[in-house]
Amino acid sequence: MAIRRDMAVFLEAAEITAALCRGRPCPPLLARTVETALETARKLLDPVIVDCWVAVAAVGDGRAVVQAEGDRQRILQIGPHARLLAGARQALVAAVSIGSRLDEAAGRKSRLEGYVLDCIGVMALGKVADAAAAKAEAEAGSRQWGVGPRISPGSLAGWPMEDVHVLCGMLPLAEAGLKLSAQGVIDPLKSAVGLIGIGPGYGGSTVGSVCHLCRHREACWRRRG
Repeated sequence: MAIRRDMAVFLEAAEITAALCRGRPCPPLLARTVETALETARKLLDPVIVDCWVAVAAVGDGRAVVQAEGDRQRILQIGPHARLLAGARQALVAAVSIGSRLDEAAGRKSRLEGYVLDCIGVMALGKVADAAAAKAEAEAGSRQWGVGPRISPGSLAGWPMEDVHVLCGMLPLAEAGLKLSAQGVIDPLKSAVGLIGIGPGYGGSTVGSVCHLCRHREACWRRRG
């Protein structure tokens, strides 16, 4: 298990406006608000990753059996897309967060700046998740294995939110300053948990996207396909 707080989160105004405007001209007011909000956000991010490696013992019938060293076997009810772990021998389970300070600041801003800060927070969380993905890619490369996509309960279609408890149960959340509610919501709000499989059964060297399988696909402003 590892806890990491030293990652840098690089965000530029251009990528934020591109995501918000999605190919349309960006209104000047929005562009100015993005610049202001980004300066605020850079001072408020508290990124953290807490992760552990698990062995993937079996995958089939919509389930995956995983086991961290020194822990009992746990069953993940992934559902119809359990095949995404079929090529894995190991998986990196990782919870990521940017802390609570940005959300607290957003609540004190105007509606527009609060909205933009919220969007920046979502994108910053994605950057922290990318840092966790880089760890999986490096480990896979060192073993001459491939790497699978990042998948998360509650986002991957068919994988129920209840499995957040299973994944988080393998991680020392409290040591990273994170808490899990009975409903499976991680506090701070800008946090997420998922896993990435690595193994000889994968052909790719980089963590892929499953946006096309996400249950929030139609409503997502960051949709990639």
